[in-house]
Amino acid sequence: MYKIGTLAKKSGYSPNLLRVWEKRYGFLQPGRGSGGQRLYPEEDLRLLLVIRRELEKGRSIGELALLGRAQLLLTAGAAAGSDAAWQPQPGSGEPGEYGAFVAPLVEAAAALDLTALTLGLDAAFSRLSPDVVVHRVIAPAMARIGGEWRQGRVTVAGEHLVSSLMEYRLRNLLEASGPRVGASVRQAPVICACFPGEEHRLGLLSVAYCLARQGLPVLYLGASLPFAALEVSINQAGAGSVWLSVTGPEILQSSRRQFINLISAYPAVRFVLGGQAVTAEDEQLSNKGCRVCPCPFPLPDGIVPLLG
Repeated sequence: MYKIGTLAKKSGYSPNLLRVWEKRYGFLQPGRGSGGQRLYPEEDLRLLLVIRRELEKGRSIGELALLGRAQLLLTAGAAAGSDAAWQPQPGSGEPGEYGAFVAPLVEAAAALDLTALTLGLDAAFSRLSPDVVVHRVIAPAMARIGGEWRQGRVTVAGEHLVSSLMEYRLRNLLEASGPRVGASVRQAPVICACFPGEEHRLGLLSVAYCLARQGLPVLYLGASLPFAALEVSINQAGAGSVWLSVTGPEILQSSRRQFINLISAYPAVRFVLGGQAVTAEDEQLSNKGCRVCPCPFPLPDGIVPLLG
């Protein structure tokens, strides 16, 4: 039996968060010691370790709460068995150390197989750190799937299936990383958004995750944000920097003048622009003080120099 302080140290969660989860979700089932203090059984610690593993896979605490305590403990045993049975594919033809984790995701996209896709992602998150999965598994898998789509070996439906699931995992990882916007932290909030008309979000989410892992409060505003709404958000949040993504050259050109006006209106705010539409030779934006990040951009290593 553990006191809450010991349970917090062993599980990696703060005592305040454990109290919130106990009250809101009923995850924990403490008894009482002779002095009336809460005492938590070994099963509660096992449950919290299961929750940590599932959160690291990109699942949300709300999703886990719907499963309930008993189901989570049962799922833990089943997941351990399925993970033991799943093996990375040797000789997959994928380059790099993590190619064996990439290949099943590409094949699942081609087969429109949600079960295989989920198993592949779960196995990657179980065996690798979240940072490695995001930058060494998900990123190359999406690049490979994009190439397969252009060659007709992956359908639009397969690409959308993979994108939606990976976006879901990345958003949950982002939510679980870094301080909350509005929390008592010294850094000014960071805004992450896509150019008006830009719908591709995975690259932006990866950048937002990197920023959160640096301890910055990130305000992720998603796809196709009008510049008028972005300006309001900068003022309301007191943003210190704005990170924008654009993949279509025509989208960048159609909004270029508005973007330059926005940069000029906020000289104290750092603007960073990345994506497939961005080129290192864009002197107009560079001369206005915008930091440009041509594609491919090295994540996470390229983030730190941009923060200085």
